[in-house]
Amino acid sequence: MGQSPYALLAQGLTPLFRPLGVEDWRLVGALIPGFVAKEVVVGTLGVSFLGGETLAPMGLWEGLRNLGEGLVQATQGTLQGLTSLLTVNLSLTPEPTPLQAALKEAASPSGALAYLVFVLLYTPCVSTLAALRQVVGPRWSALAVGYQLSVAYLLALLAHRVVP
Repeated sequence: MGQSPYALLAQGLTPLFRPLGVEDWRLVGALIPGFVAKEVVVGTLGVSFLGGETLAPMGLWEGLRNLGEGLVQATQGTLQGLTSLLTVNLSLTPEPTPLQAALKEAASPSGALAYLVFVLLYTPCVSTLAALRQVVGPRWSALAVGYQLSVAYLLALLAHRVVP
């Protein structure tokens, strides 16, 4: 994955994010598909840090069986989560998930805060930009993108500098 066009682009953009305390190309890379839809950032981080499953062709019945098993597992996980909310949890330090552990290694607390600030404030999804372009035209929408990126970067930089 480290030599894919996605990784090379992310590695090329990483120096821009070093002042924010973000030095891992996988964090920077997750911002690229996040431009299409911000919901994708977390999924991209999961695939970048933990790897994805290899895909193999399957038949219709096997696919339906896998979907059914996934639905059962998701339902069980949801019910277990609800049960744990209703009971007193005596564990003060829950065990981190593999993604949480990987992300903790990838960024300092101040870098993580700066990253979160940037993700929350940078340019909205492409469909929003397309609607903005129809309303105000290409020049003003490009200006809006530049403004949003600048504000997100500056506030993320401030967040990185304020948190020790």
